[in-house]
Amino acid sequence: MLRAQYDAGDDSDESSNGGRKRKLDDFAAGTENTTAISTDVLIKTPHFITKTYQMINDSDENIVAWTEAGDKFIVKDQLRLASECIPLYFSHNNFSSFTRQLNFYRFRKMFPSVKIGPGNDFGTMNDKHLIFYHEKFHRDHPELLPDIKRSTKTSRSSAEQEQVIEDLQNQLADLEKRFDDLSSQVYSKLSSISAECDKKIANFQRSMNDRAGAERSMDERRTERSMDER
Repeated sequence: MLRAQYDAGDDSDESSNGGRKRKLDDFAAGTENTTAISTDVLIKTPHFITKTYQMINDSDENIVAWTEAGDKFIVKDQLRLASECIPLYFSHNNFSSFTRQLNFYRFRKMFPSVKIGPGNDFGTMNDKHLIFYHEKFHRDHPELLPDIKRSTKTSRSSAEQEQVIEDLQNQLADLEKRFDDLSSQVYSKLSSISAECDKKIANFQRSMNDRAGAERSMDERRTERSMDER
């Protein structure tokens, strides 16, 4: 009965990977490197949330990991998460689909420059890292997982709008960074061109001065010879 409740539903994905995905017994028992989840929590928690929780616990920390405080998780390598981790728990290897599901459950997508609440030691971060946060999704408190509910149609629309806004803000920040980088490159190039032009102008002026000096010397010598002939 318990397995049927776990395997049925909108996030059930046990058909296409030849049994590679983690089973209910794995989640309930835990392993040396994972956190056990009680049967009661498993029954009450949406399986997408359960699978995501366990995937973070089990996966290579260079791909996805909890923050030090355990209140957020960091996706460090989207490509490897999609190819190596997601197929073990879901019937696809699509990172966008995974993040869309997180959005439906009201997870907030953050970036390394954004920090919420205490315990925000993200370690070594870069622009490609993504951070996801939900107040009920915590490494050390799996008993809170049943409180995470999929959004209703109305609230989902609002969540999607928030996600679009966040994505647009991120794109804007990225464009601003690219503009600043491009401006710096253009300024550097213009400075280099200006310096080269100044150098060429100075050389040209020096050449013209030398030529004028040589012509004056020749005129003076011709004048001297003329005076001597007289």
